[in-house]
Amino acid sequence: MQTFNIIKRNRKYFAAQTKSGHKCRILIDSNSEKLELGTQELVVSDISIKSKFGVDLIFKLQCSVDEQKEAGIRTLTHFKYNSELVARCKELGGKWDVLSKCWFFSGLVEEEVDELDYLYNSELVGVELTATRDIGRIKSPVSFLGYPLAAAKSRDYGATLESDVALIKGRATSGGSYKNWETVIESGTVLRLHIRSKLFENEAGTIGAFNYKVLNALNKNVR
Repeated sequence: MQTFNIIKRNRKYFAAQTKSGHKCRILIDSNSEKLELGTQELVVSDISIKSKFGVDLIFKLQCSVDEQKEAGIRTLTHFKYNSELVARCKELGGKWDVLSKCWFFSGLVEEEVDELDYLYNSELVGVELTATRDIGRIKSPVSFLGYPLAAAKSRDYGATLESDVALIKGRATSGGSYKNWETVIESGTVLRLHIRSKLFENEAGTIGAFNYKVLNALNKNVR
């Protein structure tokens, strides 16, 4: 879901502006033919054309104007930053509201948002991770299922663990070059943290950089 200011109807496209003020176009088709001028919240697909000269911002409505109005909204609250969740929310057209601290979506993606709620707001479970090799990330944190574990800010000053991650043995440090510094968790390092149980069950088979074991389950109401 994105905010547009619809300025003018032309032959093939509506002339418009994004919320950030960038000029764009919206394709006129059977979904958008009833689109009115003015500021509107729309669920769109990005069909922009990119070239060496720049980007021509073009969007296409995913469903008709009437269907968008009838769909309503769906919200998702999450209490700890997760990079994979943020990326998925943006793919679904979600908008983060700072005041309410939750994501807002069109009701058209209700099923997909419910699945995210099921995974990312399930009960917590304790997990112990053992790094099977040196794990390095250039200019970014080392993460587990989207949750940051440790982050460096330069090559020479080591790395800081997240406040809810316990270091049992080993080391999180920094490395790489001066310009392309890395966050590094050394091979054999053991960490303990809490993770959402349904997310862990769903994704555990894809975890390649760590061996892991489940320690305990917590009250399902804990968030």
